[in-house]
Amino acid sequence: MVDFADSGEMALEKAQALQYDLIFLDVMMPGIDGYETCTQLRKKPEYKKTPIIMVSGKTSPLDEVKGVMAGCTTYLTKPVQQEAFQKLSIRVLTWLKKKKKP
Repeated sequence: MVDFADSGEMALEKAQALQYDLIFLDVMMPGIDGYETCTQLRKKPEYKKTPIIMVSGKTSPLDEVKGVMAGCTTYLTKPVQQEAFQKLSIRVLTWLKKKKKP
């Protein structure tokens, strides 16, 4: 299932109602930003190990560090490069498959 949220607050509400296997967060969203949304998600036990990928037009090393400090799994800059996205997708899908095995 794929779902969308228009703000950080909406993302948190949806994450409370459903358990997601993978989350993409834009850094710049209405309401609370992606950094704070990520920080709040990581406080929830059910999202401690969920892959959270931050996507942003902010490209400075400091922005990436802020994402890592907020708890993101990885940080992609826009425009997202096809090769980087493919490598990330393979890595995350492999991890999700291993996680789902009994």
